[in-house]
Amino acid sequence: MRPGIFPLYVVRKLLAQLFLVLLVLTMFAFLVDCVELLRRAAALTGPGFADATATAFMRLPAQALRLLPLALILAAALVASHFARQSELAVARAAGLPMRRFLASFAIAGFALGLLALGLQAMAANGLARIEGRTDAPAAGETIWLDERQGGGRLIVHGRIEGRDPLRLREALLLRFDDGGELSARIDAERAQLADGAWILSGTTLWEGGTGAARAARQEEPTALEEHAILRPVRGPTSIAFWSIGREIAELRAIGRPAGRHELALHGWLAMPVLLAALALVAGAGALRLPLRASPARAIIFGIGLGFLLFIVAELASAFGAVGAIPSALAAWIPAGVASLAALSCLAFVEDG
Repeated sequence: MRPGIFPLYVVRKLLAQLFLVLLVLTMFAFLVDCVELLRRAAALTGPGFADATATAFMRLPAQALRLLPLALILAAALVASHFARQSELAVARAAGLPMRRFLASFAIAGFALGLLALGLQAMAANGLARIEGRTDAPAAGETIWLDERQGGGRLIVHGRIEGRDPLRLREALLLRFDDGGELSARIDAERAQLADGAWILSGTTLWEGGTGAARAARQEEPTALEEHAILRPVRGPTSIAFWSIGREIAELRAIGRPAGRHELALHGWLAMPVLLAALALVAGAGALRLPLRASPARAIIFGIGLGFLLFIVAELASAFGAVGAIPSALAAWIPAGVASLAALSCLAFVEDG
């Protein structure tokens, strides 16, 4: 057998199976989305069936990308189970094909799909941008957190928006940190108004340098923030192409707005090729351990179970990253790292077993 012929055959089988599985899952998600949108539209007077269907259709690429890891797991498990049941793998191994090369076909296909997904993400983001538009613009009555870098230190501002032009906050809290990251001062203010280059504070109580509270009727705190930047609407990370998320993160940091969700999304997309490669290898290696006479249903159950475990790991990592317990980059790479370790373990087990 010429080297490379059988791995290409495996990749072709995997891609064909993946297309079918992803098509079924996406169509099911499309129908569920349509039903949910129609249920919401029933309570409104404007939107109708055509609007709900069009909205669900624009969300279809994003739904497909969201389901891609599960679809790849199921496809890899089904293909590996098929090769084991049809004795094609036994014949290939008798012809001198190492098991490692067979499973490497799954990993290479998964990695290539991850790179393709990065390109398709732009199309999905464009569809979501038309639906969602620019969101998360702070409104009157909402609380706001601002984290401004000032030289080597930081100034954190928290308060409830009272009005605009100029920006006014009530029940404001200002925390000043020095170059070493230590809290150097805390200011509580009844009102805070953003002026040119400074926060104008009224009714303040200052704690600084370990001294007692000092009260003042008026106080100024320097800042480089501008109102139009603070109150500008921000797009959610799902509606931005991944190569543009870095610029959005830089802009959010410049105006002191939190960028954790965008950082999590950026690193999640960067980790996608590694994640899909590892998942395909784990699913393929795991399905080979199923009994030879096992029905495809067992491979499907195995794939669903593996996808559920991945979902738990990804949700836990995202939750820890969202609250700042771990860095956003680490939270995004944890699922890919766990899947990679499982893939290496499965590969060694299959080789030795």
